[in-house]
Amino acid sequence: MNNYAGVYLLMVVLLTGCAQGAGGSPANRTAAQEALAEATRQAAEAEAAAAAALAPEAVTSIEAATGHCRGIAAAAERTMTARQMGAPMADVMEAATKAGGAYEKIVVDAYDWPLIRTERVRDQVITEFQNASYRECITSPAT
Repeated sequence: MNNYAGVYLLMVVLLTGCAQGAGGSPANRTAAQEALAEATRQAAEAEAAAAAALAPEAVTSIEAATGHCRGIAAAAERTMTARQMGAPMADVMEAATKAGGAYEKIVVDAYDWPLIRTERVRDQVITEFQNASYRECITSPAT
């Protein structure tokens, strides 16, 4: 159950008590019953939204986006490796242009980083760049 559904369920329980305990005027009971009905409807909508988020087609969409982002991460790793090996940006950009805009951005981003001489640090930079590219991809609303 998501947070919204939990809140709505709590509202239903509280309003049920209000509707039953609103022994005053009929207007108070009617208002409490209407609020209860609205809270129940909202709880049902929240549950339906949660179920839709876990539906097979939604999971497939998430898996597809994750697979795409893994490809972006692999391209980022190769691009930063080329950068750290001293490959000219023009050559790397030529290959990226054939692949599309996301890959061109990776090249530009990679060439903003300095060349690293120490192999251990260079490997860390490559991994960090790969991870940053993956994170940007999975958190981007475009994917």
